[in-house]
Amino acid sequence: MTLIEGTEPRYQIYRGTDLGTTLFRVMETCPPGQSDFISYVLAGRSFPSEIFFRALGISMWTTEAKARKMARSGQIGHCYAEVDLRGRREVHLAITNRRTGHVTVWAPSRLLLDCVVRCADIR
Repeated sequence: MTLIEGTEPRYQIYRGTDLGTTLFRVMETCPPGQSDFISYVLAGRSFPSEIFFRALGISMWTTEAKARKMARSGQIGHCYAEVDLRGRREVHLAITNRRTGHVTVWAPSRLLLDCVVRCADIR
């Protein structure tokens, strides 16, 4: 049953305890700082209104290969970090694009920074 009949939810929300693998964050600095884990909303960045829910979270990728490819393009940074959120009840996430492996994560930036297990600068 859905709250609004005849519709399907856009995203399913999971906890970090549901994760079976690490995720990858593309960013500007290596090692990362807390500012590398700030949402578009908190950073005051502009975004299309239809992605407001996603803009409250942090973009990550399900594979290192995709993060490396995005970092190589330089569009959102030249570095990436592997982030281990497994077992973290206070972390929530949604697979926001299955085709590309894009994931949106909602958690405090300090916690995300504390979960970084390694970082790579591809420049």
